[in-house]
Amino acid sequence: MDGARPMTADSAHDDRKPVLTAPWIAAYALLVLAILGLALWLWLRQPAVEYRDVPGPVNQVELDRLATLQAEAERLQAEIAADECPPGTVKQGAALPDTTAPVSADATPPASPSPAGPLSTSALRERLRAATAMVLAGDSAGTGFFIAPDLLMTNRHVAEEATNGEVAVTSRAIGRVVKGQVIALSQKQDDRAIDYALIRVPDAKPTQVLGLTSQYDALQPVVAAGYPGFLTMADDSMWRLLAGDLTAAPALVLNKGSIQAVQTLPTGDEVLVHSTDISQGNSGGPLVDACGRVVGINSFIRIDAENAGRASYALSARGIAAFISGLGQRLALDTAECG
Repeated sequence: MDGARPMTADSAHDDRKPVLTAPWIAAYALLVLAILGLALWLWLRQPAVEYRDVPGPVNQVELDRLATLQAEAERLQAEIAADECPPGTVKQGAALPDTTAPVSADATPPASPSPAGPLSTSALRERLRAATAMVLAGDSAGTGFFIAPDLLMTNRHVAEEATNGEVAVTSRAIGRVVKGQVIALSQKQDDRAIDYALIRVPDAKPTQVLGLTSQYDALQPVVAAGYPGFLTMADDSMWRLLAGDLTAAPALVLNKGSIQAVQTLPTGDEVLVHSTDISQGNSGGPLVDACGRVVGINSFIRIDAENAGRASYALSARGIAAFISGLGQRLALDTAECG
């Protein structure tokens, strides 16, 4: 054909540029804005944090009913050996600072023998069950552990609301509800972490007491024992106890973890940060090593709501020994390594 250019590979290429119409431009703009908005949301969003109220193990009506039943049980147990203190009383002895009751001269807790090595799982479980108890005081509920046959250690905030210093103490090892008398409380100071209480429980007669050790450090395996409310209230034995069965007691809850750090707070208080899961009701319970010796007393938790972080804290065994020493008594700290 005249004047026609021959078709070649080069001439087959279309050099025309695509033309964006208004709808396409708007679609691209919306897509870019959506991507930018998603990136901004991911950058600024806070992690979801779920808060759940842990129910208290008891209410006042149930406590009043329990107190009435407990009084009847004590009336039936009124005849006790002449060399024992009646429930709720203490023998005279050295005066305690900032308390209303004295500790008897024969109440010095004996030192536990150094362990030959770590306990088996069953032996550790039975030792904690024998030496740990639930403490009910007013509207408060917590945990305690025996450091002597008639002396129970717990937190001040567990026992400080007790009417006339009287608390109810029970466990499956004790076998029934018995009365305890608060005989010493640490001073409440807003800037201090010290949180101790000592309770005399003459009728408990535990088969096991827990010794203390000064041998603890990061990465050391530990076990927490106690009665966390949200688990305890799911135990039928707790409901039978509240219904008036003074021989019923909830199961002791045990869980494992490790010490994450041994810290000294700005106030000078030594605490153990650990990974065992504790909550309301665990307060006052023991944190023990593999040999069954107390390394600390579980006392509080810290929650980082922004990053959904959580840490458990126990006041150290050295702090417990210092508190007992301030009462004019001596509580030996085992310095032997566990195995």
